[in-house]
Amino acid sequence: MELKLRILQLDLARQKENMTFVKKYIDFAKEWNYTHVLFYLENAVRTKDTPFFNKEETYSEEEILEMIAYAESKGIDIIPGFENLGHQEKFLEYKELEEFSEITDYKTQGRGFHPYKRGSVGCLSNPNFIEFIDKYVYDVASLFKSPYIHMGLDEPFDFAVCDKCRNRLKNGETKSQMFLDHILRSHKLCQKLGKRMMMWDDFFEYADIVDSLPRDIIMCNWNYSYIAEEPNGHWTNRIKCDWFKYYEARGFDYMFCVYAHRASSTYNLETFTKYGAKHNPLGAVMTTWCRNDSFYEGAMPFIAYGGSLWSGKVKTKEDAIDIYAKLLGSKTLANVVYNNTSFGCGNWRPDEICENDVMLRYVERKTQSVLIPIMESEIATLTGEQKDIAEDIYCVTLNAYMGLKLAYIAEQIFDRYESGKEMPDFTKDVEFIKQGYTKIKAIADRLWQKNRPDILSCNDSFNKKYQGIFNAISDLEKRLQNIERGGVLSVEYMLPEIFLTSEVTIKVKHVGEDEELIYKDRLSPSVSGYDVAGCFTYRFKIKNKEVEYVKFGVFGEGAYFPVHFRYTANGVKYIVDKASAVSGIVKNEQNAQKDDARFAMVGNEDGIAHFNDIALRSELHEMKVTFKKL
Repeated sequence: MELKLRILQLDLARQKENMTFVKKYIDFAKEWNYTHVLFYLENAVRTKDTPFFNKEETYSEEEILEMIAYAESKGIDIIPGFENLGHQEKFLEYKELEEFSEITDYKTQGRGFHPYKRGSVGCLSNPNFIEFIDKYVYDVASLFKSPYIHMGLDEPFDFAVCDKCRNRLKNGETKSQMFLDHILRSHKLCQKLGKRMMMWDDFFEYADIVDSLPRDIIMCNWNYSYIAEEPNGHWTNRIKCDWFKYYEARGFDYMFCVYAHRASSTYNLETFTKYGAKHNPLGAVMTTWCRNDSFYEGAMPFIAYGGSLWSGKVKTKEDAIDIYAKLLGSKTLANVVYNNTSFGCGNWRPDEICENDVMLRYVERKTQSVLIPIMESEIATLTGEQKDIAEDIYCVTLNAYMGLKLAYIAEQIFDRYESGKEMPDFTKDVEFIKQGYTKIKAIADRLWQKNRPDILSCNDSFNKKYQGIFNAISDLEKRLQNIERGGVLSVEYMLPEIFLTSEVTIKVKHVGEDEELIYKDRLSPSVSGYDVAGCFTYRFKIKNKEVEYVKFGVFGEGAYFPVHFRYTANGVKYIVDKASAVSGIVKNEQNAQKDDARFAMVGNEDGIAHFNDIALRSELHEMKVTFKKL
């Protein structure tokens, strides 16, 4: 398979990089058979209209021109990448631009997808926003010689929710039509620039508008999971569509876009490329995102593999491992990294909540316990760039393994809650976790000093990340030294798809006491990393006394499907006696009374309905269960 456009992305919006690193990245792209580098920018460039942009996080026009000239000297074309609807959060954080936002409080007004006070979407009913963003894109894009321009247009969840936009909807417009009109305006801007437009295609799952779009737009289908016969949908309902066949039938060019995982896991690249090979894609994009608290080193073998695969230079698995070995300096390590998938889970409150083990986590825990010592032994022999790459991958793998250790600690605690037996001593486990993160932090500090000695972490994410981790470790030590025995509430549920944005509330009323909210958050299983649906169980610590009832609630976009509830208190086990609907959309609640895998449904599973009316996000759907002794 040899693709015409082989594009490597560099995210300069979420983390500024210095000139030395950018040039080195371009060199790497050239070495490993990429034809283009996509600069993902958002607001990363200061123009004459935006002198107030933070200089620590943005570039001057002169700096951008220097990067473009360097790439040109290497035979690499730099494509500018923008966002002109969603992902406006970095624009909206400036007082000079905050009037452009759709919302003023993401917690109460938006979908809650991005935790930024003013959300992440610009208002299409505000002519000042349209004028500003069009001119900004025009001015910055004019610096680039590339015949292509990427306009983004992904994930604008909170668009058309302000009063002005809602009035337009009341007067007969639809959100799909507003989105279409915006894309068409963006297309005209690209034509004015003399460039061919690219865009992400994920929101066609909400807005069925493809047939109305100009056929010269290049559709970029991003999907970062395992791809089987067809790509998975992204959002609620996981729309099923053979997108490449769909685009071909309508005369569009299209590209598939994979994600450069820090640990060089190959499943996304290999399976999406296999799907692409059944069709006729114009090219592929190796995306990278959000390195404001991490690095690119660990992804380098994966990136090199992608460029070589898409240029037809990789024919066998051994070819791929040879690429890994060249960058890692060890055939043994190359085999380990190429065949490994780092997957972790776990929470820092193992005495309060526990996700029951599943086979994939069990297998991963066993696998990582063997691979980590091999990695440590091989890394000890490396130096220079090879060591940097190997240590970054090691950090991701070790972090995943420590998450698995945390999850196993929680299981042991909750088993003891239910059995009444003595708690094990977790001192060695906590010490392993503490030492592990001390190693990771030392490596991260070294890589930061090497790559970004003169660059600050965007939003101080790097320091906040590690400060949060070590605070959590300190709290964990205290928790595990003073575990008080409690009762256990088990909540089993089925999910046909696992990338929900809805949240769960769990309320417990013990006999003789007031109702208490014990949980309010997403309840997504850790195997979502594998995109695996099925039945999952979480256990929650409750008081060690009889329960009058439990309420299971859902709000937001998407539904949960409770299968069974049970609890243990003072060594006595209770199962569901009766289940009933309380509010909102609750279906087949009687199934929760059955001791089998039949399920109820709680919540609004219609993603398009939520797209059209974001107010649905605040509706609470709730069921109630009472219990009897087993």
